Order: sequence, then structure tokens, then C-alpha cells
Amino acid sequence: VPHQDIENFTFGRAYEISEIEQALKELKQGRGGVYLIEGAYGSGKTHLLEYARHLSLKKGLVTAYCELNTQETPLYRPKRVYRELMYNLRYIKDNSEYYYRDLLRRAAEIEMNDHCFFTPVLKRLKDIDNGDLMSEVFWQWIEGESTKNYATDPQSPFRVRGGQKIPALYDFSTACDFYSYILTGLSYLINKSGLGGFAIILDEVETITHIWNYDAYSRGLSFLEGLILSAFNTEELKKIDTRMIHNRVRPTPYIYKDPKGEFRP
Repeated sequence: VPHQDIENFTFGRAYEISEIEQALKELKQGRGGVYLIEGAYGSGKTHLLEYARHLSLKKGLVTAYCELNTQETPLYRPKRVYRELMYNLRYIKDNSEYYYRDLLRRAAEIEMNDHCFFTPVLKRLKDIDNGDLMSEVFWQWIEGESTKNYATDPQSPFRVRGGQKIPALYDFSTACDFYSYILTGLSYLINKSGLGGFAIILDEVETITHIWNYDAYSRGLSFLEGLILSAFNTEELKKIDTRMIHNRVRPTPYIYKDPKGEFRP
């Protein structure tokens, strides 16, 4: 069903739609939250999530979507989830649809001096030449795409890892705090941009129970719990957990400052 027509193909869901609309209304008022859709296989959970995605965009919220998969986008690989969320990020302004790059360009003038990722990214975007190949590599890098094809030569001008004084987007299973920190930082920018709120929609969350490796399962669960607690703006997650080190990389808090309740999976 096309996104724009989903309202015409949804029947008998008045209660669920009312709950979704109330949740989005609260989000626009600055109150984050978490909502779980449960049901048997084939009961229409994905259809309802698509409806929620449609309503979120219709109400002017920045909306990101990821279908979880044990092979391609498992929760224990937070970079892959981040990449999928950014690829599917959309918002509507003045009857036009915009994407992640548009959002960052819009946010480039916002003062943000203490975020380890977005502070240098936004500074770089002020001077970027969109017609330059190196700029395209830079965009792909911060979107979580692989830029290895451009980095075969250590002296190549397109080798971006560490070359822009911006932290690498770590592909470690233990980096859940770093990606939660990025997402809450993005939520902060969305709030400062006057775009209403940030809705994150995760489909197939139950696939986490299909991960049989205990370490992978527990790390995926930690990422999910971090997103949930971030949605509630949990104070404890604004502190650095010094026990979490990823390949000798300095950890970050799960939550950047106070995203004003604008973050919601």
C-alpha cells in the first residue's frame, strides 16, 4: 500500500489509531514515550507501524524507520541500525519532503559546541561544496555508509577516516552508547530547528529473540534498552559509564544534554 494512501486501506483500527495520534500529539508537546505494538504473526503489526509512520510525517515530525533483521540490521550492530534509520529519515515542511542531509544543512547554523560528533560535522557542513566528490564521500560517511572504496590509498584525498577530526562511526557491538548519543544529539537539533519532534519506528523488534549468541543478544538488548530509556530522558543515562570502552575508544553518555522529550522510538 503506498504511504500516502494507507489511511484509505486501514479498517477496524480506530482504537489503535487513536492511541498513535495521542502519542504523536504528546511528542509534539515535548513529552517522549515508547509504544509497543504486539500481536500474532499476520495480525497487521507492520501495517500499523506504516500507518504510524504516515501520521508522524503528516503531523510534521521528523520520522526515521528501520526494519530489524538478524543478518542485515541486528540490534547488536548499532551502526547498521543507525545507517538504516538515516537512510529512511524523512520530514515534510511546506508541502515538500526532506531527508537527513537536508536536516543537517538546516541545523548547520545552530550553536552546538560540545557534541563529539555533530559539533565538527556541522562546522564542516558550513563550507561544504555539494558538487565535489570528496563532499559526497563525507556525506556517505556521516550517514553510516561504507567509504572503503574511496580509501584504498592511505594518501588519497577521499580517505575520510580520521581525516576530518570527527570520530569514526564505530562498527563495534559495544558502541550502543555512542549511537544513542548521536540519536539524542540529533533529537536536540530537531528541537532547536523547530521541527516538532523525532519519531523512531522499529519494526520486527521481536527478532532480537532469534539471536542465539548470548553476547550478541545481551548487547542488542542493551542498545534497545538505551533507546527506550533515552526516550524517557532518564537522568542516569546522561552520565558516562566508564566501564564501556570500545576498542580503547572513550565512551559517551547515552543521552546528549536534554533532548526536550523530543526523542521517541
